[in-house]
Amino acid sequence: MRRWPKRVLWGVAPTGPVHFGYAPHLGLLRIFASHGSEIILLIANYHGFLDSNKTQLSEISKKTQIYKQTFIDLGVPKRWLIETNEFYFTPTYFRGLMEHTANLSAEEVYISAKTTLRSAAASNINKTVGDIIYVATQIYDVKYLDVDCVMSGLDEADIYRYGLPKLSPATDYVYLPPTPGLLGPEMHSCDKADNILPLRAAPTQIASAFGKSDTFRQYHCNFTLPLLNGTSSAFSVSAEIALFKLIRGQK
Repeated sequence: MRRWPKRVLWGVAPTGPVHFGYAPHLGLLRIFASHGSEIILLIANYHGFLDSNKTQLSEISKKTQIYKQTFIDLGVPKRWLIETNEFYFTPTYFRGLMEHTANLSAEEVYISAKTTLRSAAASNINKTVGDIIYVATQIYDVKYLDVDCVMSGLDEADIYRYGLPKLSPATDYVYLPPTPGLLGPEMHSCDKADNILPLRAAPTQIASAFGKSDTFRQYHCNFTLPLLNGTSSAFSVSAEIALFKLIRGQK
């Protein structure tokens, strides 16, 4: 990336709890904003449902509000927040999506989604039309929202590596490695509670998580904090307090 982008997109699907895996993404959005980038934090309402019904349709509205309120409570400006249901059913979006899908291969869509979608990763038998819609909309959202940089986790990188070259103009990207769980190798919203730390965790809870998982501690001390603070892992305050403040945009 040779310049600071004009518009940056980061999307999240409202499935389980808003967890600590979002910490580096949220902090990096604040850095982009401090350099003049316009931020779009997209609440992808229907993606939680399309991905093997992680979120039931009847629960989408409720979970969306939980996500939005959590981000607002953590100091995210309301103007950053957009929901996909604000534009997915407009004629303009739908027509553009139809034009866009003509350029996608169903087989390549499934391959690109293997590290993201449950059904695509499970077996060929479980492939669904919803998988194609999930990937197609995720790619087309970049063009429709007119962003020049998209940020995601490494698990979604293959979707963008496949899809972004098909868009015009070219779009930059930032892929962040997944946050380790407290028990498992990764932290996901759909995990059991004992593998997740809430994003709004207090410093004492963060310190306790450090004690439970040295991998979790090392990730945030050696990756998240240097990434967001622009320095080494040596801080004037404890790592848990530094993380607590950075997540909330505090100095």
